[in-house]
Amino acid sequence: MGLTESVSDVLRPRLLTIPDYQRGYAWEREHVDDFLDDLRLLQPGKSHYTGTIVLLGGGQPLVDDESNALAHADIVDGQQRLTTICLLLNELRRAFLSVGDDAAAHGLRRQFLVISKNGVPQNKLQVGSDARPVRDALLNDGPDVSPETLSAERLLMAARQMRSHVRTLVEGASDPVAVLRDLRDRIITGLHFTLYTLDQQAEVGVIFETLNDRGKPLTELEKVKNYLLFLAARLPAAQQAALAKRINDAWTLVYRLLLEVARVSPAGEDQFLRAHWLATVDPVPTKWAGTKSIKSRFPRDKYVESPDMLIVDIGNYVDSLARAARAFADSLRPDLQAFHSFGPTNAHAARALHDRLSRAGTVAVFQPLMIALRERWPNDGGAYVRIFDLCERFAVRTYVIGGYRADAGQTRLYRLAHEVYCGVRDSSMLEAALRKLVHEYANDSYVRQELLDTEYNWYRWPHLRFFLYEYEIHLLTGAMPDIGYGYFGKSKREKTVEHVLPQTATSRYWRQRFTKEQRRTYIHALGNLVLTRDNSSYSNKDFPDKRGSSGPSVSSSTCYAQAPLQQEQELALLDEWTPETILARQERLADWALERWSVDFSDLEDEGSVEPERDLAEDEPDEPNIELLVMPG
Repeated sequence: MGLTESVSDVLRPRLLTIPDYQRGYAWEREHVDDFLDDLRLLQPGKSHYTGTIVLLGGGQPLVDDESNALAHADIVDGQQRLTTICLLLNELRRAFLSVGDDAAAHGLRRQFLVISKNGVPQNKLQVGSDARPVRDALLNDGPDVSPETLSAERLLMAARQMRSHVRTLVEGASDPVAVLRDLRDRIITGLHFTLYTLDQQAEVGVIFETLNDRGKPLTELEKVKNYLLFLAARLPAAQQAALAKRINDAWTLVYRLLLEVARVSPAGEDQFLRAHWLATVDPVPTKWAGTKSIKSRFPRDKYVESPDMLIVDIGNYVDSLARAARAFADSLRPDLQAFHSFGPTNAHAARALHDRLSRAGTVAVFQPLMIALRERWPNDGGAYVRIFDLCERFAVRTYVIGGYRADAGQTRLYRLAHEVYCGVRDSSMLEAALRKLVHEYANDSYVRQELLDTEYNWYRWPHLRFFLYEYEIHLLTGAMPDIGYGYFGKSKREKTVEHVLPQTATSRYWRQRFTKEQRRTYIHALGNLVLTRDNSSYSNKDFPDKRGSSGPSVSSSTCYAQAPLQQEQELALLDEWTPETILARQERLADWALERWSVDFSDLEDEGSVEPERDLAEDEPDEPNIELLVMPG
């Protein structure tokens, strides 16, 4: 049964730790604002219910240098509120020192923030290892430490936000000491919690089952963990503790990879659980129902008479989930740490592949296959690179060029992932199946037909900048441009895409070379569009003025000839810009694309491509869909 306790009741008699298997500090500015508003509206002498705190006790009490016996406890729920409260109490301590009330400052530090053991100071609240350096700097009045993780960034931002709030209170008060003491009392006696204290890790799942039934909001990832802990609580004590530790160790790794490395959003967490399920349990996407699917996979009644089976089934699931988190994180953040088990050459190739898939916004549909490959052949970087090279070709030909909706072919891809995981297909069989899938959706004639379409408004094509950026890499013979893709991906289309034949082509030069109908036809043709950083400078100029010239005796000016991008410099080699040159350039782009993303169909019968499900929405988002799964930064 939960007890109603104040902040003072919770913090004073305990040393609290936030274990690494809990998510890190996650509050954003609006959450801190809401917390401060609750305090502001709290009437003197009244209490405000702030939520539930769940603590896991254990170990011998620590007796500090003042002979206080402090109980050890892990925070398994309520860490966001308790961390925020400690940050605010620390800013109050600083403020008391600034107005000369040293006794009040010392009292806050000794009772709520720092204790001493054998002369060594120790923080009463230990945050996760990912944010500890920042927390230590805050509590010990050191300089701000540059945060290295998302949790640490949020912790520092929250501290600064509360520092500003307290400073504003002091600066506007006729009696700042009284104002600070009033705020202190509101925090330590006015905020109340329902406190649950547990003795064993597996009991965490039991208490969360109850809390969930009362409508307490948790993420799907948290619900899954707590359900598994709930199942573990049915075991004898020794087995219960071992399985609970295995579950929590897996979640420590999952949270580190998803939240700190990949920085996924809550939607990204759900996507991760779904991708793992599709790869390892059931490839039919309509059957995935979040935590309900996990409960149906591991029903309580199944293990009543089979505790050993429970240990094996749950253990295998959480171990696989932890491994899958690495594959998922690598797919979203293919940095220098990703794919380290593949060896230098294949790791570099895998990172480059995932960079391109990410730029194209086509990562999510392949994530079950990523997980399956890493489970089946964890160290075979060669097979992974070959298969995902085919996946890139499928993605570009089908989604980017072919105009199919993002779910086209997903049922087949999920089934292939599950068959790989189950050992039904080896790598050569998988490659053959992927080539057949590419052929069915986007054979060569279909891709060429799409690329040569001059009626389509290519300027509104959501993948235009990806396509032209890859063309830029081609012109640099594989080297990366000096201008990173982030500039083009995040800037407005109007700033980064140039119409060689201007949208408003009214000068004599353009009227002599294009009829009114030709202007309408070719303005938004693929052959008329080029990446640039100087679109506003080109404006409606005639082609000779846009082309310009270069050389040691030519003054610097904004023109194709002196532009930083190779595709602009390529235009400077032309004498004229006419309907014929636009069509010729579009032909060259089509030839290049078919070679760049070529697939060997020689052993397949030409059955033709399936009917496309083209999405012609004119207001496509500038950012790729994968950005919905990750946090900024």
